[in-house]
Amino acid sequence: MNKLIGKNIRYYRKLRGRSQLWLAKKLGYYDSATISYLENAKRIIKAIDLFKIAGLLNVDINNFFMEVQDEYSRKA
Repeated sequence: MNKLIGKNIRYYRKLRGRSQLWLAKKLGYYDSATISYLENAKRIIKAIDLFKIAGLLNVDINNFFMEVQDEYSRKA
């Protein structure tokens, strides 16, 4: 589940033209490492952060739990 959520955070962040650093700062983190960890499922996301991310990216929170096919989630 964390992989799916992380992939969707990356998708919607890039779709909105936002950087990892921008999102990190909005969530109160010092650098983009935490966002990278969340997007790559190396860290479990807190529910409160998921709600905040949904608001910041103007996305229905349920979208983070659905499979999306896009150019951002494919490996190079």
